[in-house]
Amino acid sequence: MYLLMAPGIAAGALWVAHTLSGAQTAGFSLKEVTWYQYAFTQARAIFAYVRLSALPLGQSVDHDFPVSQTILGYGAIYFILLLAAVIIIAVWSRKRYPLACFGLLLFLILLAPTSSIVPIADPLVERRLYLPILGLILIACQIASRARWSTGTVSLIGAMLLVLSALCYQRNQLWSRPEQVWADAVQQSTGKGRPYIGLADSLIAANRCDDAVSYLQRGEALMPRDFAIQVAWGKIFECQGKREEALEHLERAAALQPISSVYQMIGLLYCEMGRKEAAGDALHKAVELGPHNSPAHSALGLWYEWMGSTVEAEREYRQAIAIYPYSTEAEAGLDRIHKVAPASLPSPLLTPEFLRPGPGGSRKRPPM
Repeated sequence: MYLLMAPGIAAGALWVAHTLSGAQTAGFSLKEVTWYQYAFTQARAIFAYVRLSALPLGQSVDHDFPVSQTILGYGAIYFILLLAAVIIIAVWSRKRYPLACFGLLLFLILLAPTSSIVPIADPLVERRLYLPILGLILIACQIASRARWSTGTVSLIGAMLLVLSALCYQRNQLWSRPEQVWADAVQQSTGKGRPYIGLADSLIAANRCDDAVSYLQRGEALMPRDFAIQVAWGKIFECQGKREEALEHLERAAALQPISSVYQMIGLLYCEMGRKEAAGDALHKAVELGPHNSPAHSALGLWYEWMGSTVEAEREYRQAIAIYPYSTEAEAGLDRIHKVAPASLPSPLLTPEFLRPGPGGSRKRPPM
């Protein structure tokens, strides 16, 4: 039976290895963290997942979970020893508590693709628990089967279920207001700037740019040289019409982390300011740094369209679609060239389609 499974397992392993070799946010080529540092961190993350399952407090759409650079960092060694002890005890007691042992091993196996030694940019993400939580449920079933159910115990559990149900409903209500979800993540984040970009995007979409200022002031006080916070400032200032201030912060971001997406934003901001040559330089730099960044090609196509070079614009739009077939900005550009060909370009240029690129140039990122 296992030999019959072997070809499928081998094919799956090769496919995963091929995917990771070109991934920007996962794999052994990830610069931010090594495989052993990620393993140290995940020993802590596993217990954080268990705690969130039992007591769902401190939830966040983007957790600020620091990496253990060494085996002693953030007490990683103690979590490793505790995890090893739990596994040994579970296996030793498997005949007496078979369901609990199976549940624990199932939980760890299902969590292994994202919580083992393969580095991923985000150490702790709640959605990774959706399937592995089945193992924890089996452990709870084993405990329930051995418990003595008195009237008081049943009443206590019933009260707990009511409270948790109310908290679950409140959490779902919160998700209907994206800006509140991101504001909650920002309040919990003291060392990670990325939630501030999510907050800025959601407030821009809600036409509430001014509301982001107090959050960003707090973030910059905590993290004065954070790339993401500088990008968030750039977006908010652009939304407020303060283009020079926006440009200043985006250039600070580029100095901290010279990547394709930030040069793309700088180039489009130069377009808004009417600075054609500077816009072209920044957008060419964006494509040079991110040849597989679909929105960067679309933005460069927009610049060529602005300059009246429709052949080059079409080339960039088609390149964007070749990278990401669902690029609405590239499709709109091709429509303008072939059907409308207007003398002026859409305004504002800094639209969410261009300002929110994800890995591979797609802003519709399926997070891991």
